[in-house]
Amino acid sequence: MYPEEKQKIPYTQRIQDVLGEAQFAELAHKISKALGPEKLQTLSVRQAAHLNQSFKRILDRKSVEQISDEEIVGAYEIITQHVSPLAYEVHRRQ
Repeated sequence: MYPEEKQKIPYTQRIQDVLGEAQFAELAHKISKALGPEKLQTLSVRQAAHLNQSFKRILDRKSVEQISDEEIVGAYEIITQHVSPLAYEVHRRQ
């Protein structure tokens, strides 16, 4: 969800703008801790965009501090297994 500055997708930038640097860093840390770097690095651009939208919906209801690891993992699993699985991503490119 949080690529290097030059690779940020617009949705991630909007989340950062809304939350501010401190909360954005806290959210990034929480997501990295819950998912681990390997899962984050294997996301396609489409999956990352969907995941960012999921996190935005969660943030509309809760503060960063109230988001649990289970919610983060659940959002990840819904996106990567049901909404936009890797097999769909590969098939879509062909």
